[in-house]
Amino acid sequence: MIDLYKSYIFLHTKTNIVKYSISSVLYDINENKEYYTLKECISEGFGKNPFEGVFGYEYQGIIQNDKKLIAFRTAATNPRNNKFNFSNKSFRSSYNYSDSNNFSVTNKIKNKEYKQLSFDQVLKKLRDFDTDDFYCKIEYKLENKDYIAFFKCQYLNFGKSEDYLQPIHGYIPFKFKKNLYLSYFVKNIKAGTNEQNNLNVMYGDYNPIYNGFKLTSKNKMISFMKKIVNLIFPNVYNYDNYLNINESKIFFFTDS
Repeated sequence: MIDLYKSYIFLHTKTNIVKYSISSVLYDINENKEYYTLKECISEGFGKNPFEGVFGYEYQGIIQNDKKLIAFRTAATNPRNNKFNFSNKSFRSSYNYSDSNNFSVTNKIKNKEYKQLSFDQVLKKLRDFDTDDFYCKIEYKLENKDYIAFFKCQYLNFGKSEDYLQPIHGYIPFKFKKNLYLSYFVKNIKAGTNEQNNLNVMYGDYNPIYNGFKLTSKNKMISFMKKIVNLIFPNVYNYDNYLNINESKIFFFTDS
């Protein structure tokens, strides 16, 4: 699998180059594509005061192995007078830098061998407060296609008396209904058994301020006012989109 410590992606423009570390990878088995999540960043300018006069949206990029960039500007709220106003929920900004004279991408991807650990081994190490790094590989099937997600376990829940593991990680590239999203994966596993609960995915999108259960209210006037607010204010980038995937398996690894 990918060496997350020694793999980098360089994004070139006419005047600037950015070196990105990679936090997670999605392998699309059927299409033989790889999607690398780049380190997120807040908006910045260049010069003496990089934050001065800059609207503070968060920028997150995903690079395909064919060097196509899918860029997400995940601001909490986007003012209508800002050039990054996501009034269209299905908005995605994507650029194929391999075909552009103004931009280019250099992928420096290295792979390595990892040592697989059983659930019991991981749980014992955690209860001993072991500081080894752990990695997760999640194999799953969605819309009759096979995917593999790989990431370092930076947030890992485990039971004190009850034997379970529950890693959670974001942001992971997530393909669903022909779109690419930023997402969080979480999966609960009972250690020492073959029982694995479903893979739960919460993926981000540009939604109205009042969406789903937030829109409902017993008071008809409040519901009406929320609908009016949705028409006035721009969309909010949030993680209100939930999916439960039945066919999935998780594996743990270490590099020490």
